[in-house]
Amino acid sequence: MTDLEKGARACYDNAARLLQDAEFLFYNRSYLSCFLLSELSLEEMAKGFRLIEKYSKKEEFLKGEWEGLTGKGRNSHLNKLKYVMEADDKWLEEVVKSIGTSYEELLKNFIKQFPWAKSVQDYRQRIAQEYYNFRIDTLYVDFDFGMNKWKEPSKHNVVDDPGFYLQSLTRAKHILSVLGAELVKTRGK
Repeated sequence: MTDLEKGARACYDNAARLLQDAEFLFYNRSYLSCFLLSELSLEEMAKGFRLIEKYSKKEEFLKGEWEGLTGKGRNSHLNKLKYVMEADDKWLEEVVKSIGTSYEELLKNFIKQFPWAKSVQDYRQRIAQEYYNFRIDTLYVDFDFGMNKWKEPSKHNVVDDPGFYLQSLTRAKHILSVLGAELVKTRGK
């Protein structure tokens, strides 16, 4: 692959477009679609962060790596969601370090409250899986054979609190700003 910086900027632009559409949907009370676009924007950001990382290290980005990141399977979606959490954590580490503490330690202490999370990676995997599952539930009609009934996106597993969707949108906007800052750093390298 060539011109990784250009690819990262394209990912940024596409993520920004998705977020703009998500924001429009939020303010028009189409919360499920807002959530979906917010999550899709995060996947675009993950690709952008990965491209910047390779570009900054002057490493090649091989076709197989790209296909692993952008593949059509469920794992590629989960991997992108986990990767964007890692990218955000790196930025938060820098912010927290400036006030004299370690974000990694704060995160480890936070994760201790979840008995199912044995490590930061375990936590990220579970959170990525939950977001992915919720996203699928907001997108597709499905049949629940155990309950013998149809599941409709607008009627199942729906969070009634608009604040949940606003938080998702705000988080994605924050991470987009981090990606934008990383792109600025790449200029002149």
